[in-house]
Amino acid sequence: MVCIIDQESNVLKISATVLLVLISLPASMFAVDKPKIIVFPLEKQLKGAGLQWLGEGIALSISDQLDTQDLSSVDRVELLRLVEGLDLPPGAPLSRGSMIRVAQNAGADFLVMGVISGREQNLKISVRVLDVKALKLGGEMVANGPFTALTQMENELAWLILSNNGLAPAYSRERFQGRTRKVPNTAYAYYVQSFEASGEDDKLHLLLKAVEIYRDFPEAQFRIGSLYFNRGNCGSAIPHLTLGRGSKSTQLDGDFMRGTCYIQVDQPTLAIQTLWNLLQVSRSAEVLNNLGVAYLRKGDTALAVSSFMDARNLARTDSTVLLNVSLIRHLQGNDTAARSVLEDAVQLHPKNGMLQFLTGIVLKTQGDNERALAAIAKARELGVNTEKLQAEDPKLWSQVLLNFEARQNSQP
Repeated sequence: MVCIIDQESNVLKISATVLLVLISLPASMFAVDKPKIIVFPLEKQLKGAGLQWLGEGIALSISDQLDTQDLSSVDRVELLRLVEGLDLPPGAPLSRGSMIRVAQNAGADFLVMGVISGREQNLKISVRVLDVKALKLGGEMVANGPFTALTQMENELAWLILSNNGLAPAYSRERFQGRTRKVPNTAYAYYVQSFEASGEDDKLHLLLKAVEIYRDFPEAQFRIGSLYFNRGNCGSAIPHLTLGRGSKSTQLDGDFMRGTCYIQVDQPTLAIQTLWNLLQVSRSAEVLNNLGVAYLRKGDTALAVSSFMDARNLARTDSTVLLNVSLIRHLQGNDTAARSVLEDAVQLHPKNGMLQFLTGIVLKTQGDNERALAAIAKARELGVNTEKLQAEDPKLWSQVLLNFEARQNSQP
């Protein structure tokens, strides 16, 4: 009897230990991948001017509503990247075979295709869902109504897609109505039309009209902020980036652009807060470099050194990172280390005027006046305003990186 009790006690102890171990493990180890769905722009069979944006607009709205806790939808940026990756023409109608290839490359479980037809007073939206793995096409789901009821029709079709394919366990029909697009049709039209605009001025014009009609439009605000950032207009970019939100594929971009802009408008404390938060999810050379610049501009040399050195470990040949590493060493009074970095950097980037300029400053500090004058003259030949720089605070010689890796695939 005693033996049995001991055995039961040991079993309980072991079970408790196993339970504690399981509780301590990260939830991601037990996470099950959500099904993925991809919604393609609808074929357009429309009558009347001003409705051509509906093919992409409806698909975009339905896709956003389908992105729930139980289902992941492919956003527009990722969809374009997938289409271009298969050498298919972006923006052109795709055959069913091409859609399947894109969906397979995306790892999607379902794809949605459809047609929008009719005129403003009486639109017909018809969609069908293809099970990508089984290559089984579901039945037609239809919503009819006037243009003024477009948001309700989108929500109804999104609900039918979920409920008919067993993808809405967490939602009632009433609760799902809360996901109906809030942006008015007029503002949404300008937003969608901006995708096809030929130039940045036209894109910006359409997006500004969208947010003029409906200010609480995070996706449009994000695109406006991105366009201003690309132009180097950080003063205009910051307010829009603050109100903006990108897609899943661009969710890191906003913080990177906003943090970088705070440096450009001399708000290093806000830059540090923004970039440090971003660093927790993206430990990239671009973020580390720009965080180092923010620390330096604020006067925190120790943290600037740490950030620049970490950036250099990730981007050993980048000219901007090498410039900042050598600059911080110079400002610390360690010109021997600064010169060592600069010698390698100038060999890698002989036409970089800032590297030549800083080499001249370091050589002058070390008493090598002849070579210093030659380096500064070379910088001047390369277009650097050496007189202006020498009149500035040397901390302002530090430079930010603008081409965040995540941004290279997410330009508006």
